[in-house]
Amino acid sequence: MLIIGSTLFMPAAPPPPDFSSENKDMPDALKRELRKIYHWADDNKKESRRDELKFWALKLPATLIAASSGITSHFDISLISTILASIASVLVVIDGVVRPGKLRDLHHYAHFELCELADEVSSEWSKEVLNGVKAENTIATELMEKIKDQKRRISKYLKQNEAPLFNQ
Repeated sequence: MLIIGSTLFMPAAPPPPDFSSENKDMPDALKRELRKIYHWADDNKKESRRDELKFWALKLPATLIAASSGITSHFDISLISTILASIASVLVVIDGVVRPGKLRDLHHYAHFELCELADEVSSEWSKEVLNGVKAENTIATELMEKIKDQKRRISKYLKQNEAPLFNQ
């Protein structure tokens, strides 16, 4: 994980497992749980993209309009320059008050964590089955418990970080 300014950069999330060839002996209940995790991860990825668009929706036009105001001022077109500067100011004020896109990093992090969880569970399944020490039902039960605990943890930090934004 790398933080530059207020933006969180993360490596690409692991790809979803191919259930048709890889882990074909995995119980259906565990496969369903992994699919749910990837579905939840995709939802968070979509939310992250939406939040990023919201973040730039007012900043980019305000920047372009402010630059245009400067250019028109340079050419002594003061009325247009004043109007453009006023519009840019209004956009900046709205952006400062509304603060759109604050959840982008949170959703991006959740997406990555969920994909990583599913990849880890899939790998642990393969390792334990190849190891041959435990029965497959025991392995599946342990992995389902791990999934439940991790989903609870991820859900908790999402709720803790989203709730203050809606209570303002």
